[in-house]
Amino acid sequence: MRRLLLILCLCTCGKPQAEDSGLEKGASIRLKDFSRKSFTIDGSEEWDLTAGEAYVFRKADAESKIVAYNLDFQQFDGGKKTGRVKAERGEIDYKNKVLHLSGKVSFVDPERSVSSEKLTYQMETKILESDASVLLVESGTTTHCRRGITVNRETNVQVCRAPAVVRITRSGDSKGLEDL
Repeated sequence: MRRLLLILCLCTCGKPQAEDSGLEKGASIRLKDFSRKSFTIDGSEEWDLTAGEAYVFRKADAESKIVAYNLDFQQFDGGKKTGRVKAERGEIDYKNKVLHLSGKVSFVDPERSVSSEKLTYQMETKILESDASVLLVESGTTTHCRRGITVNRETNVQVCRAPAVVRITRSGDSKGLEDL
């Protein structure tokens, strides 16, 4: 009887289960100090992605998406830096080649700087979109797009929905001109 009680006690007193302290539930892999690079067939760098923490989700032995925190995504064209995205949280959809960005998000390229709480970036077509409030800075002009923005980086066409304030700064003019 004592042996049976001892065996039962040993069986139920196993190691405690490790708790998952990760931010994303259901991930296959959790990585710290994540980085990934992509190269074209001729060996030139296409993009560089780093994150403080990343969660890899897999479907049928293939990566379906990665959720990254403190994301930094740099794009290249012919070895030249063409655009950089930083976000508190980014979801990379491999199938559709889309970045869904949230938190404090910024996008910078040689033409403009875009800041918002939510942005979507189509990696292949180079289209940046948001339906949230956006701050757009280009050529000394700052525009607040209250209902979002669409920027096509290939054609350099952009649509600012519901612009609210435009500030134009001129060299030597510390206050600038405001339109309301």
